[in-house]
Amino acid sequence: MVGRKMAMARDAASGVRYKISSGNIDNVFAISNATGALYVAKALDYEKIKKYELRLTASDNFKENYTTVLINVHDVNDNPPVFEKSSYRTQITEEDDRGLPKRVLRVM
Repeated sequence: MVGRKMAMARDAASGVRYKISSGNIDNVFAISNATGALYVAKALDYEKIKKYELRLTASDNFKENYTTVLINVHDVNDNPPVFEKSSYRTQITEEDDRGLPKRVLRVM
């Protein structure tokens, strides 16, 4: 759960319903219509979108009200290491010293 937004209706019998009115790019977030709990519905990708600005609507049978939720996505190291080349070829003779590097591979 990302968070919860609660609104109070003056007429308690009317009940409050919640929805995400805008800013939900690719529908990555979901909100509980009944409780206002905000959830991550799809995987977030920092390289694609770093920040979301959601507009939430709370409504009862008579009126609506709005709030804005700002969400900053933090990057994690989700990319595998990559070798500089796809293959390497090295020749070693019988006389080569043991323990000394024969080839240095670069990984990015």
